[in-house]
Amino acid sequence: MKRALTFAAVTVALLGTLAAYAPAAQASPAGRYIDIQILPSTGPMAVAAGQAITFHVKVTGMVLDAQDMGQAPAPGKGHLQIYVDRIPTAAYSRKVMGHTLLAAAVSPDFTVTLSKAKVRSRGHHLIIVALAKNNDVLYRLNAPALDVMVQ
Repeated sequence: MKRALTFAAVTVALLGTLAAYAPAAQASPAGRYIDIQILPSTGPMAVAAGQAITFHVKVTGMVLDAQDMGQAPAPGKGHLQIYVDRIPTAAYSRKVMGHTLLAAAVSPDFTVTLSKAKVRSRGHHLIIVALAKNNDVLYRLNAPALDVMVQ
């Protein structure tokens, strides 16, 4: 019983610490809160390298804008950037097109193919969906992730 209480206390403390460092929803210049969620209809969760995953996401507080992608930031507009395993820290302050970026999308329904060049090993990988401004700099938000098993 004492072990269970100790474990519970440590877990609560750890979760509190992690929550303090997680970025929260960001207010857009129009005063709306921006958020993104991966919907449960997304999948499959087990794939082979080279296989596609269809994503369904819900974006709140901004418009996905293909016309201005790559241009100067515009209030309440942007696009999705999809990463494998991690988001480079610099992506929140400047445009970073590196090895962990899988794709960009401007629709809440999109498909991503896990190329062997980007996903080099079997096992669990995180596919992270982040919201970006038109200039490819990420909003400081919680970026939801899908845990996939690459076989």
